[in-house]
Amino acid sequence: VYAVPRLPEQELAWKNLTVDGKKTAVYCMYRDSGGIMWTGTNSGLYFYDGVTVHPVAQDVWAGTQIYSIVEHDGRLYLGANHGLLVYDYQTGLVTPYEAALPKEIRSMLLIDGNLWIGSLYGIFRLGIADGSVDDYSSGLPHKSVYSLLRDRRGILYAGTYNGLARWDAARESFEKVPYDAGSKDDKTLFVNSLLELPESGGILIGSHGSLYEYTPRNETWRKVSALDDNNIKSLAAGDDGHILIGTENGVFDYDGDSVRHYRHDSRNELSLPDNEIWCIYSDREHNIWACLLYTSDAADDSLRVD
Repeated sequence: VYAVPRLPEQELAWKNLTVDGKKTAVYCMYRDSGGIMWTGTNSGLYFYDGVTVHPVAQDVWAGTQIYSIVEHDGRLYLGANHGLLVYDYQTGLVTPYEAALPKEIRSMLLIDGNLWIGSLYGIFRLGIADGSVDDYSSGLPHKSVYSLLRDRRGILYAGTYNGLARWDAARESFEKVPYDAGSKDDKTLFVNSLLELPESGGILIGSHGSLYEYTPRNETWRKVSALDDNNIKSLAAGDDGHILIGTENGVFDYDGDSVRHYRHDSRNELSLPDNEIWCIYSDREHNIWACLLYTSDAADDSLRVD
């Protein structure tokens, strides 16, 4: 695996990795405590050993799409269209979780032994130790939840189809965060992705059509105009204050002042093979990983940049 000491200022070189040698949608990536990289796809779970992408329990994934992965106590919890699945490292078995949980899980977050689950049918909290399930959908601006974030103050945020919500611990309920982006045209806010900025404590909000920065301490919103008219699917913190942004129009590198844009270029084999980016991830070795929603027949499906 190649690595660079920091996000390079020159053009990035994308190294394409094939997933199962076929056209595959890759929805999420997760690096576990042992350093193994896992990918959730429209045909199940895969892992990358540094050379090749391998399928896991390939015969059990018929019709399964994995959108989110969390690790706890030697197991991977997989948020999928069929609900919550558990992959056990020791046995190699994949089993549906027995508790009554929603299908169409889009995001998950593990907090103090509780698994918060964002689905198209609301937010649920699973106590992993005792199997308890609580429905906390009341107070959400919309029940379809696409992203979850816990900020440095310990406050939980949920990105929904129609706005941002914040957890009120005293009331044990979500409440909608007042939204004012300064434009009469911005009537609704489809929150795809959330990322806290490490220095300012502001929260970047990736939506359909725009990128916003929300500052909790004074409840202010700012639109990042350089990303207008892009459907933002994923956000990741890179090196030296850089933010990596996955969109339906390729990858953007934003440093707070300037923006670099990376798209497919048929003349360059080290460019993105396609522009439909569902997930973007930055690892400890300074590699940037991008997951493609769909690719052309000639392109690979998950890729890394060094």
